[in-house]
Amino acid sequence: MRSRSSVALLVLAVVAVAVAALAATRDGGSQAAGSGSSPIQHVPEQDGRLRLVAHGDSITQGDSPSISTGDLGPRSWVKHIDNSSFRFVGGSARGGLTSARALDDIRSDFRGDIVVYALGTNDLRTAESTPAQFVRNIVKHHRHSTGSRDATVVIVAVGPMRDRSAKEISAWNAAVKRGARAHGFHFIDPWTSIRTVDYTWRDPDDTFDGLHPTASGARKLGRAISRQLTDLESSQ
Repeated sequence: MRSRSSVALLVLAVVAVAVAALAATRDGGSQAAGSGSSPIQHVPEQDGRLRLVAHGDSITQGDSPSISTGDLGPRSWVKHIDNSSFRFVGGSARGGLTSARALDDIRSDFRGDIVVYALGTNDLRTAESTPAQFVRNIVKHHRHSTGSRDATVVIVAVGPMRDRSAKEISAWNAAVKRGARAHGFHFIDPWTSIRTVDYTWRDPDDTFDGLHPTASGARKLGRAISRQLTDLESSQ
C-alpha cells in the first residue's frame, strides 16, 4: 500500500510540474505575441517636443544616407529643424518623387504629431499632376497612414526652380494652398526669406544648381520651416 501511495504521489507531482510548465509557456507566448504586434517604429517616451515626420523628394533627401532611419546629411533641411521644439522620428524622401508615386513608394507607418509633405516640385515640372490632383494624392496617402492619422498635416510650398517661371510657381502654390485648406490640411511657405519676388534664389550660395539647396540653403529652409510650424502649433 505504501508503495502504491508513493507512486501515486509521484505521479501527481509530475503532473503538477507539467501543468505549471505549460502555464508558464503560455504566459511567455502571450508576451511574445504582444511585443510582436508593437509599432514597426519604436517611438521614445515623450520629452515635451513634437514628433515630426517628413516626406519629400530630393530637396528633402539632400545628401542624407537614410532619411527613414534619421541618418541625415547637411544638404537636407530636416537636419536643421529646431531640435528644442521638434524631434524627427522618420520619413521618406527620394529624388524625382511625385505625389502619385508617393502613394506606393513612401512609408506611412511613422508615428508623429506633425506630418510634413515637402512634395510638388516634380509634379509641377513634369505636369504629372494638377494642383487639385496633387492635393488628392496627399490626402490618399495620409488616409492610408498607419501611424499618424491624427497628426497635423502640413504641405510645404515649392521653391525656386530654373525651368519654371515665377508665375507658374506662384499659381501652383496658391492652388495647393486652397486645396490643402479645403481638406483640413495646413500650408506653409518657408521660401519667402530665401527667394526673391521673381522666385529665384536670394543668395546664389544657397543652391548649387538653381533647384537644390546647398548646406547653407538647407539650413535656412529648415529653420524657416521650424519657425512656421511653431507658429502654426501656437495658433491652434
